[in-house]
Amino acid sequence: MRRKAYRLHILIHDPSSKAYTIALAELPLQRNSALIMPLANFPSSKQLASALSRVGVPTAVLRKMKTSLDTEGLHRLTDLMLSDEQVASLGFKITA
Repeated sequence: MRRKAYRLHILIHDPSSKAYTIALAELPLQRNSALIMPLANFPSSKQLASALSRVGVPTAVLRKMKTSLDTEGLHRLTDLMLSDEQVASLGFKITA
């Protein structure tokens, strides 16, 4: 199973709703490119953490992510090595 390096940008929509959006970027990022990152939505922090756990994000990283989201409303996970199947399991469509 071939894996690629990705960066996930995680944003909270509205602190009262606790809904999240994640944006996916394949690494390395090209500077000055018109990069449009695909988005996936999660209705709760529990569903987001569960999905990220299933693709191998460690519990300690998930705790740090939750703290960052609660205090700042955003978090970035870098250098995630994901297969196409793992990317799809996060809600992103695979394009050839």
